[in-house]
Amino acid sequence: MENENENLDSINEETTVETENAEGEELDATALNQKNKELANANRQLFERAKKAEGFVKLDGKWVKTPKTEPKPEEKVVPQAKTGELDDNALDYLDLKGISEAEDIKVIEDIAKKTGMTVRQALKDEYVIAKLDANKRARNVANATPSGVKRGSGSSAQDVDSAVAKFEQTGELPTDYELRSMVVNKMEARGDSSRPPWQR
Repeated sequence: MENENENLDSINEETTVETENAEGEELDATALNQKNKELANANRQLFERAKKAEGFVKLDGKWVKTPKTEPKPEEKVVPQAKTGELDDNALDYLDLKGISEAEDIKVIEDIAKKTGMTVRQALKDEYVIAKLDANKRARNVANATPSGVKRGSGSSAQDVDSAVAKFEQTGELPTDYELRSMVVNKMEARGDSSRPPWQR
């Protein structure tokens, strides 16, 4: 390592070419030329591989650095809603407009899907306005009408009395746990809880 800075291709470097093979015979000039061509070809291929690995390209016999292509700016991809479904922005917009019922949203989805309208355009459509108004009126009527469940709750005193009367006649307790416990409590308060009427 005495000559670290010395260039291997310098003029001062001595090169020796062996003109004899292992057996001591002299090689002829054509065989030497053939060996030199093969060696030069192998060196050229190694050099080309190294240059390509460094990012160079051979143009018109000269090695030049490949120009860096600037990455194209990525186009902003707007997520599309699934076919027939409104995206979150549209649902938020409808919520701000006071439309949150599933049947109303379904009407707007269907119209937007069939006609290709935006949600804003669909809200201005006469058919949609009329349909949303009809849905609202139907909901108001349904909310104003008392349901059968509200009228027949088992917690009223009248229902407990009728269940006690039925128990005294048939000996059967109601299947509803809450009503059954009320009947048992009322019977205990009277002092008749453990015995059915036929055992008294």
